[in-house]
Amino acid sequence: MTERMDEAAKIAWGNDMRRQFSPAGVCLEDGSINQDYFKPKKIIIQLNEAKRWGEPEKAALLKVGIYLFILPVENLCQQYG
Repeated sequence: MTERMDEAAKIAWGNDMRRQFSPAGVCLEDGSINQDYFKPKKIIIQLNEAKRWGEPEKAALLKVGIYLFILPVENLCQQYG
């Protein structure tokens, strides 16, 4: 019986803390959590598939990436002959 009372006291304490420190709308009047507060307000449905990188974009990215890697190496080679 004492264990049940301790559990009830913990729940009451938690509800009281939520009422005191939570922003408006987070908890209900009894201190329990308002689940609707945490549900998304807007849902965006994307009807067409997002554009993905194709082979030309991947090739251009690779080319730029290799160039940006080789440029400092070439500069170092020229400095140290």
